[in-house]
Amino acid sequence: MNKLKVLVLGGTRFLGKHIVEELINRNHDVTIFNRGNHPVPYSNVIQLTGDRDGNLEELRGKEWDCSHRCFWLYSKNRR
Repeated sequence: MNKLKVLVLGGTRFLGKHIVEELINRNHDVTIFNRGNHPVPYSNVIQLTGDRDGNLEELRGKEWDCSHRCFWLYSKNRR
């Protein structure tokens, strides 16, 4: 399997942390994008801090092979 650059939105709690662990175990390059409210327990993961509701500056100019969203959308975010 090819090594992928993966962006994980969320990734520090609940299901997200298990997804990140599996990506690390499979030797992928993992970047986590979240609000920074919870510590990132992985030393080999890049953490970008922001908010999907308006603070996306940390994502600009960067590229990933795929992404995964690890959170539920609350009613204010549904379209």
